[in-house]
Amino acid sequence: MSNNSNSNPTVESYKLIFESSLDAILLTHPDGTIFYANSSAEELYGYTQQEICDLGRSGIADTNDPNLQVILDEMARLDRSKGELTLIKKDGSKFPAEVSTSIFKDENGNINTFMTIRDISQCKRNEKQAKELLESEQQLVEELQASNEELQSVTEELHVSNEELQHQREGLVKVNQALLESEERKDRSQEIAHLGSWELDILKNKLFWSDEVYRIFGLKPQEFDATYEAFLKAIHPDDREAVDEAYTSSLHEGVDTYEIEHRVVRRSTGEIRIVHEKCEHLRDSSGRIVRSLGMVHDITERKKVEESLNQSQKLLQDIINGFPSPIFVKDIEGRFLTVNNKFEELLGVKNKELKGKTDYDIITKELAEYYRANDQKVLEEGKAISIEEEADLIDGHHTFIANKFPIYDNNSQAYGIGSVSTDITELKKTEEILKESEERLRLAQSLGNVGIWDWNTITDELHFTPELELLYGLIPGTIKTYQDWRQLTHPDDIEKIEAERDEKIANHEAFDLQFRILHKSGQIHWLSAKGGAIYNDEGDILRVLGINSDITDRINREEELKIFMNELERSNKELEQFAYITSHDLREPLRMIISFLQLLERRYKDQLDEDANEFIGFAVDGAKRLDAMTNDLLQYSKITSEKREVKPVNFENVMEHALTNLKVPIEENNAIITHDPLPTINGDEQLKVQLFQNLIGNAIKYRSQETPKIHISATKEKNQYLFSINDNGIGISQEHLKKIFTIFQRLHTQEQYEGTGIGLAIAQKIVHQRGGQIWAESELGEGSTFYFTIPY
Repeated sequence: MSNNSNSNPTVESYKLIFESSLDAILLTHPDGTIFYANSSAEELYGYTQQEICDLGRSGIADTNDPNLQVILDEMARLDRSKGELTLIKKDGSKFPAEVSTSIFKDENGNINTFMTIRDISQCKRNEKQAKELLESEQQLVEELQASNEELQSVTEELHVSNEELQHQREGLVKVNQALLESEERKDRSQEIAHLGSWELDILKNKLFWSDEVYRIFGLKPQEFDATYEAFLKAIHPDDREAVDEAYTSSLHEGVDTYEIEHRVVRRSTGEIRIVHEKCEHLRDSSGRIVRSLGMVHDITERKKVEESLNQSQKLLQDIINGFPSPIFVKDIEGRFLTVNNKFEELLGVKNKELKGKTDYDIITKELAEYYRANDQKVLEEGKAISIEEEADLIDGHHTFIANKFPIYDNNSQAYGIGSVSTDITELKKTEEILKESEERLRLAQSLGNVGIWDWNTITDELHFTPELELLYGLIPGTIKTYQDWRQLTHPDDIEKIEAERDEKIANHEAFDLQFRILHKSGQIHWLSAKGGAIYNDEGDILRVLGINSDITDRINREEELKIFMNELERSNKELEQFAYITSHDLREPLRMIISFLQLLERRYKDQLDEDANEFIGFAVDGAKRLDAMTNDLLQYSKITSEKREVKPVNFENVMEHALTNLKVPIEENNAIITHDPLPTINGDEQLKVQLFQNLIGNAIKYRSQETPKIHISATKEKNQYLFSINDNGIGISQEHLKKIFTIFQRLHTQEQYEGTGIGLAIAQKIVHQRGGQIWAESELGEGSTFYFTIPY
């Protein structure tokens, strides 16, 4: 990856600090690519910044170093790490380094890694040399002691010559000179490594410090009392008791070595430093501890880096804990290194309980093998893959899309597997519902003889469902563009329906069209097209969608019905004309028959016997009834045959005229007639008077033993008025309710109730003429209510 530090706000913010650092500093992305290396890193590795960024972490570290896994494990646990690693320079040489890492978030919220690298080759060499020097010093001291003893023995026992003594003296001088040089080298090594040494003569309570110990404690030799008690005073007050306890306990318990970390306070500045001490006790020939040797290592900077690393690792854990998706990291053996809170929640197991465990420890063997196989696939392919996985969790069965990826070390060796999963359980349920819905839709299209289309007006692509193409008699997949459809549309219809459709779409309205198509069979079919358009924010048309249905049978039936209705209308007109002519022409001979019968009755009444007079009476009554029926039939035919003037009709006036016409039967029967306020509606007033007169007259005629009570009301509905005429008459049985509006239909004999049986038929025809409906509700002996509607 190329070095893009110039565009990175985090690098720019701290660039001066990074470039001022003597330690090598690298900034990396989570995938291990390096996006910044300071100049110290260039000097350390021998590469340019660009070369370091191109190599990445795997190109600059020895992957065979066992400490690598230790640091990675610590990184996984704590979001930071610190340790020693073997790194590789450009010339191929390897060197030891102290590496500290921490996770941080940049100004854009992106997670990155901050890495400091310190070459400790010299420190290692100094430590080794210091150790060798100490061993050499001890050996020289022992040799000197042996030489002194030998010299004394020789002096006392053999009295060697002065030449031999001089020679021995010169040897001792050389030994002392070597000791001095060794001491100087040791001091220099200790200074470089921030590593000091000390020695305590327990019997004399004399404490010896190397120069580096003085530097670490911030003291000068003349300022230090060189006793154990003076040493304790230099310890931080909060650590003093623990340090004293560690030392004295080791003496009392006879422990030869111990280690401890503690703080010291530099007297001159008050600065607090952190040190790591190692102590070893020496014994005399009787086994008594007489001397203590120790090492003091200033680890303040290392501790600071460790603290920073701990914070970074915690930051990384906090970041993945904030993800709503379950996340885990495993090693290549399948052992969990870390998981986030969502993973804990779904599995019901804490992160600390999972670390070091495998899937086999927490789920069924079958499911664990399934997951393990997927993890192995990621490692084998060496790249990120997405896999659909299922799991039975504490809240039920779930389906996930697991995005799994290998995790590599600096040498490009995979050491782990990461996974970020997305719960698609609800999506899968939705897909199942959608699949079922699509199946139902396909079935509905097939059974309903309909199909759906989608036209992309930008690309001119046109998609027909298979069901729609079948309506055209085509093989599915034939229709691909708008022009394909145009060629199958009847040429006499295409321009008309396009104009109607485009006008509706321009007004953002749905369209409803009917047109003919050229069916594959060669026949002409009729289709209905209902649909609308989809627009962008600027109002431009993106797509037009619709549904087509084959209405060929309906169009054919409508055409047949139209022919039938025309024929029926012609027939009805002929019948009405026939009825009018018949009823009009019949009245003249009927009047003549009635006149001559009445004349015969008057002239020959006394000359005829009783039977003859009765027969003549029957003939006269029959002729009169026939005349009344003929007159009613004439009125019935006039309802539709005569041209009527439609104008506002005040039904209050209609009621008044109808009651005036019925004055005689009302008074004879003492009928009580009431009504609610009545509306004004367009219509023919004469017919409405006849309508009310017929219905109210019937209510009076078919009265019960009680005084007739009749109530008229009108209620306004959505687009019509509902009238009701209620009475307390004799009522009508249920079986006769359907017959009462039939012309000349009578439910009683002439002797019981007079009339021709055409009054309700006339009322029905008047209501139907204005598009209304009429019906009755009644129970025998319970009165009746006639309802009719008049649109407005």
